[in-house]
Amino acid sequence: MDKPKSFIKLDRSILEWESFKDGRTLQVWIYLLCSARFKAATVNGISVRRGEVLASKGEIARSCGMTDRQARACIDRLIASGEIKRREKLGTKAFSVFKIVKYNEYQDAMPTKRPTIRPTQTLAAQAFEPF
Repeated sequence: MDKPKSFIKLDRSILEWESFKDGRTLQVWIYLLCSARFKAATVNGISVRRGEVLASKGEIARSCGMTDRQARACIDRLIASGEIKRREKLGTKAFSVFKIVKYNEYQDAMPTKRPTIRPTQTLAAQAFEPF
């Protein structure tokens, strides 16, 4: 069975982010954004809230095609820059819960109202309207 399609928002300001040119850190950051829960859940007996990821450093490394040491360095950089936090005292050393600090700011809910076409204008005419 196919997974339902979903997406994350990625603001253009990421181009100005201090770690943008560090490809590995950027890759881990995007992996964490894509893996974060959008609704709270219990995973393997651990409560994982919205904007959090339950993962091991090894799992992150394998998913991103890097060594454990490289993944650990990227995670440490993301923690030092305040992008993520690691939740301590889970009762297991195999996994950590990584919290994306500004997840709600980055991934806020989609607007409930969609823009509508003015009744006198066709879709084709709207598509070619000059800026």
